[in-house]
Formats: sequence, C-alpha cells, structure tokens
Amino acid sequence: MGTTGDFSKYDNHNGVYLGSGVVEDAIIVNNRILGPRCHGICVVSAHVYNRTYEDRDPDQSFPGKRILIQGNTVAAPPNNFCAGGIFVGFVQDCRIVGNHVEGYNDVGIDFEGSRNGIADSNVLIDNGKSLALYGNNKNITFSNNIVTISEDKDNPFFQNMYSNSGDDPPITDIRQTDIFVTGNTFWAKIDTYKRSWTGAIVTGTAKRLYIRNNNFINAHFMSHFCDNLETIEVTGNSFYNNVEGDGTAPIYLAVAERDKTKKQPTKNYIISNNHFRSVNDAGMSSIILVSTGGGTEGSAPYCDLNVVINDNIVDRETTDGKSAITFHHNYDRGYADQMKVNCVIRNNVTSADIDIKIPEHRREAVNLVLEGNTRLQE
Repeated sequence: MGTTGDFSKYDNHNGVYLGSGVVEDAIIVNNRILGPRCHGICVVSAHVYNRTYEDRDPDQSFPGKRILIQGNTVAAPPNNFCAGGIFVGFVQDCRIVGNHVEGYNDVGIDFEGSRNGIADSNVLIDNGKSLALYGNNKNITFSNNIVTISEDKDNPFFQNMYSNSGDDPPITDIRQTDIFVTGNTFWAKIDTYKRSWTGAIVTGTAKRLYIRNNNFINAHFMSHFCDNLETIEVTGNSFYNNVEGDGTAPIYLAVAERDKTKKQPTKNYIISNNHFRSVNDAGMSSIILVSTGGGTEGSAPYCDLNVVINDNIVDRETTDGKSAITFHHNYDRGYADQMKVNCVIRNNVTSADIDIKIPEHRREAVNLVLEGNTRLQE
C-alpha cells in the first residue's frame, strides 16, 4: 500500500487518510498537502478515546502495523483551522522521517496509543503542539528534529499527556512508557512571551521519559499541572535563554498525582550534565526548580521522591537575589506526612546560589546531600 502525489488542489477533510481498521505495510512518501485540512496525513486504525486501560494496553497487537511516512510536505494555509499535520493512532512500528510540517493549529506530529514509533529528522514550524503524545504510548522516539515557533500563542514544543478532551471522565491510569526525546533542536524565535505554554516542554504523564542531548533555545519545562510523571531523566542538554518570559524556570519539575486510592511508585527526577546559559532573566527566580508540590487543583502526591541534580553548569546573567538551583519541599497537605524525599545536589558549577527550602517540620522526611558544588564569583 502506498501513496505519493500532489494534494494541494483538493479541499478534502484529510489530505491522506488510512483507517479505521487494519492498516499494514503502508508507505506514504513525497506528497505535497497544502490545502486546508483537518489532518494532513492521518493513519488511525482505531481511536484512543473513551477506552479502558485494557483497551489501550500498549503491548497488544495493534491493527496498524509497519507504517512509513517520509519526505512529505504538510503545510496549512494561514488563518485556517487545521488540526494535525501527521497523526497516527493505534499503530506499531511506524517511522515518520524527513517531513516538513507547518502551521497546524493543534499538533504537528502526534502519536496516540501506539508502540515502537520513531519521528526523526523532521522540520516543524509554527504548529500548535509541535510534538505530541496521548493515550498510553510505549517506546516512542523523537530524534534529530528541528522545531521552531515564532509567535506567543500558548504553543508548546512537546506535549506528553495521558488523555485529552475525548475522554469523559479522564482516565487517570494511562501513562506513556519509554519515551525518548534526543538530539532535537527546539527554538522559540520570539522576543518575549507571556503565555506559559509558549515554548514549553510539557513532561506530563510517563513511567519513563528520557530527554537527552537536545538544544533548547528559549524553551522551558513544565510538569506542575500534569500528573503521574514517574521517572524523568534530563541529561546532556544545552539550554540558552535570551528572552523575557513569564518567569518560568527553564527546568521546572513538580510532583503531582491524582490517584489517591493507593501509594504510587516512587518518582525519580534526574537532571545531569546539562549546560545552561541565561540572559535577560531578571524575572526568573531560579534556572532549575524542583518542588514537591505545585500540581493542579485536586492533585495530591501520594508517593516518595528521589531527586538527583549533578554535574550541571548553570550560568545566569541575573544573580542578585536569584538562584541557579532551587529545591523546595512545599507539599504540606494531603499525604505530605507519608512522603519521603531523597535529594542529591552534587558537583554543579553555578554563577548564582543554590537555594534549599525545607520547612522545619519536614526536615526529618528529607535526606539531603549537598556537596562538591562550585559557586563562581562575579
């Protein structure tokens, strides 16, 4: 099964659509899809919405198998609502390689409820959520992509969520597993932003999420309104900031958990071997910020937490009254009395202070290791 051609003259609901049902050995290459569409390329063997956890088991055999989407140009015209550039759902062994996706309001490249997917060497320009995951994906890699935005429109670079508006009520036991974001360039070509999602890396819901060896330019991490992030590793990345934003730290990780019926797995936050350079940053209280609380209304962590922040270089312009690294044990409600915290901050080189905020009545619950760090003099 294969498609190739010029779809620019047609005003169809979707440019290329394969589904619902069995979709195997599909090849979609070298197409031009330029008109207003709901989706540019859509390969959905089944929808992920309103299904139980068992229905979305990422280890099942999916009806969509062995999909190649390569060398396509998928661009939406200005001032038209076009949902998704390249959207795949309930598929396994899918490769999305060397495509150009531009101007889609909702998502650029989106995996939903899928397994063994790779999006590599794509160019994504001014999409609503450039790279996106929904609904229990497993073993998905985003690598070597160039992702840019040029407007402040609440448009995150990467969004990782268990659910969306298609689930009523939302299913809270859905988590991505083994998600790799590596070797990408994320660049916000803007002078300032006031909307918190603009240029965001939404870490969201994952058992294991690895973010390695990327270049982030005017980007920032957000986890404080998402739930069920178990393990995140942020290693070997380069962060550069030169715009005045909304004050969000380049890395902000907070613990949130909605399932309070039982104690959840220990959360592990690892931030290691990254290089941060930040200017025009007077509005940022810290460059790396990890807090034990800060989730959405109604979320109450019922878990323990391990934090490792080591071997980072943190160089910021504004140092007076500002921090390079902050750990804040601010969770003080719900199951706070049952939360144990291990925090290791070691061998970092910083141009500003390391700030530890632990209330006196929580000190016994925190095992803190603070050693080998170097504070550069002004």
